[in-house]
Amino acid sequence: MKNKKIEDRYDYQITAIYFNKTPKYQNRIVILIFFLLVLVVGIYGSTWIIFRWIQQSHNTPSLFKIIVQGGNFTTEDDIRKLLHIRDRNMLMKTDVNIIQNTMLQLPWIKSISVRKKWPNIIKINLIEYIPLVCWNNIYLIDKNGKKFPLSQFSQYKKEKIYSTIPTLYILEEHANEKHIINEYIAISNVLNSSSKIQIKTIHINPCHSWSLILDNNIRLEIGRNNKIYRLKRFIEIYPTILQHAYEKKKQISSIDLRYESGLAVGLTDFSFATTLLFHKSERLSYTGKNTND
Repeated sequence: MKNKKIEDRYDYQITAIYFNKTPKYQNRIVILIFFLLVLVVGIYGSTWIIFRWIQQSHNTPSLFKIIVQGGNFTTEDDIRKLLHIRDRNMLMKTDVNIIQNTMLQLPWIKSISVRKKWPNIIKINLIEYIPLVCWNNIYLIDKNGKKFPLSQFSQYKKEKIYSTIPTLYILEEHANEKHIINEYIAISNVLNSSSKIQIKTIHINPCHSWSLILDNNIRLEIGRNNKIYRLKRFIEIYPTILQHAYEKKKQISSIDLRYESGLAVGLTDFSFATTLLFHKSERLSYTGKNTND
């Protein structure tokens, strides 16, 4: 009887221990199941969001970025129009060689390299020809005689070009362009080296006599011969001319270097300089005779 009581008490303790541990295990199982459900839902939701984003990026036009480096004349609009790129999918599928060969159709581009960066960036590094003058308002020309037509530029770009490089007018149809460009470079170097004078317009008549309009609107008559020697003489006396005009309260309209020795200066009144186009010039002083060449 006593042994039976001991066995019953032992069974009761085991049962109690079992029932005391069961809630803890159940809680852990519930927490584990809840965590797994959250993980599955999160993975499913993330996958659905990514799928929808990819689907929208393929089916609807999207913005993309073009980075242009080294271009003075080439803009992002030029590239967009030339390549006809509209969406990200097309951008990333376009072969780099095709982009480069297409861009080289622009006559002012010397060389080009293209790199693509996923998902929507294209980087273009350019080396352009550097024009020195605008020739007869028809085309631009660089120091090596490379020409590209001005008609391919928009009006906005043309105005920008006119403000940065001089326009050269010459009446001769079959002029030696290389020779004229070399003369221009020599003349420009003389003016820039000493007085930082910039040339705005160049006129060359059929006799190859040079006439310049400077950035301060002074007409500088150089002539046909001894151009560099005359310009150096002009650079030496130019400060004196400016001082004389200031003291006289006059504006310099023209300087004629076509004299064997000395030069001639045309002065106008400040009050009439912009209103009287045919105001009679006052001659400063000169020695020698005008050779007109």
